[in-house]
Amino acid sequence: MKKILLLIFILTIYSLAYGIEVQVGYPKACASYETIKVYGKVETTQNITILAPISGIIRVNSNFSTVKSGQLIAQIYPPRLSRQIEYAKANVKAAYNNLQSTIKLKNTHIATSQELEKAKMLYYQAKNNLEQLNAQSERSKIYAPFAGSLEFLVPNKSSAALNQPIATLTGNSNLWIKAYVAPDSIDKLKIGQTIYYYLNNSKYIGTIAQLSPSTDSSGLVPIFINTNNKALIAGQWVSLEIPISKSHGFCIPKSAISTKGSKAYIYVVTDGVAHKKQIKLINVSNNTAYISAYITNNEPIVTNGVERLKNNIKVKIIK
Repeated sequence: MKKILLLIFILTIYSLAYGIEVQVGYPKACASYETIKVYGKVETTQNITILAPISGIIRVNSNFSTVKSGQLIAQIYPPRLSRQIEYAKANVKAAYNNLQSTIKLKNTHIATSQELEKAKMLYYQAKNNLEQLNAQSERSKIYAPFAGSLEFLVPNKSSAALNQPIATLTGNSNLWIKAYVAPDSIDKLKIGQTIYYYLNNSKYIGTIAQLSPSTDSSGLVPIFINTNNKALIAGQWVSLEIPISKSHGFCIPKSAISTKGSKAYIYVVTDGVAHKKQIKLINVSNNTAYISAYITNNEPIVTNGVERLKNNIKVKIIK
């Protein structure tokens, strides 16, 4: 036993003197999709009621009784929105012209830096206001979530209130999936976005057909997903994965990650010393970890032997 303890002591002294032997690699810039994982229920498209996403005057796109999936069927115009958009466009143009004029005056030392900054601020404010109004206009468009027979419940060019039933759509015996997501995720989703769902250990692809304008009694937002999978049965539950955003970061070997509690770390080697850095672990796929961290492609990180390291310890790089 004394010999074993002596051997451990000698190895420890050797490591402190010459450095712990480690292997290193370099992070690679890459991108990864974050996903929402939810459950959805398979339902029939026999009959759904389409609700008004905002309040305003409804204008039917055309006279038709059958529609295709994704077809624009109507648009609701909030009071004074068109006039507000035209006014906002004029403001953007005026603010842009003022900014260009101020830049020229600043270059000739007539305008001050403060006047230039004010002109920039006014331009960005006008531009942001126009973008918000255009987004409001886009939300006013109503699309058919699936193919079927359409019947409007309100006359053309009449007033519609938020969440008021405005039409019914009877499907052509297709199936769709209804799922629920948190309200803070709904802005990251869009019509036509690809989703993945799993049934009997098999992976299938669907697309988002409709996003509900508001939460239900559970506090969640319903979304409707198109699928042509004939293996689905109404009433079934399926698990879904919805890619929501593209996160730019780095790809490193999974073996380079060390964890403590809910936090993740890597070791960056500088001048023969391993420095511990906290990272955000985005995703792990097979043996590759997708991370977000304040590092560069040129910084060597320990890829093997992290379990023997601590912060600011001397290391010896081996191949």
